[in-house]
Amino acid sequence: MIAHSDYAKGENDRLTILNRRFSAFAFSLLSSYVYAQPNVAIQKESDVYDVQVSARLAVNCTRAWSILTDYDRLAEWVPDMSYSKRINPSPTQQAHARGRLLVAQTGRAHFLFFGRDIQVRLWITALPPSQIDVELAEGDFEIFSAQYLLQPTEGQCELRYTATVKPRFFVPPFIGTTLFKHQLEKQFAAIVLRAEQNP
Repeated sequence: MIAHSDYAKGENDRLTILNRRFSAFAFSLLSSYVYAQPNVAIQKESDVYDVQVSARLAVNCTRAWSILTDYDRLAEWVPDMSYSKRINPSPTQQAHARGRLLVAQTGRAHFLFFGRDIQVRLWITALPPSQIDVELAEGDFEIFSAQYLLQPTEGQCELRYTATVKPRFFVPPFIGTTLFKHQLEKQFAAIVLRAEQNP
């Protein structure tokens, strides 16, 4: 028969081990979350937003490139994106193709009480292994031009994104910068996690 004091000691030891394991697991999750957070800076002049984003990916740039250029699967994991597919240019658009890909995307921007569905068609110029240029073909922006740059850094990949955008739709002035910052933080954190969790 086991003495009560020995039983209690055994239970305490097991609880201590479980607590340590849980704490280590929680710390690992928190570290991954913090590490995944991108640095987003936005400046607004009139209705034009200038965007700069940087993020460090704990994978090589070859892996990062494959994630960014898998256009047909982006909607599977990018937050608030519901559709992304390569499409054939129309006869009118073919004159402007110049060897570029045309990608159609649909998503939703939302923050607090404001929400807006967005549709775009984007010209993509991929310059492997380090640069992707994006220009608006048509859609819900008056101006949309962007560039991704990938720089190898100590076995990892430094991802930089710059963009200039001007929406066609109304954005409440007091939340515009916060809205775009909120969306970009979610999307680039998803890029980091996608690259690291699905080798």
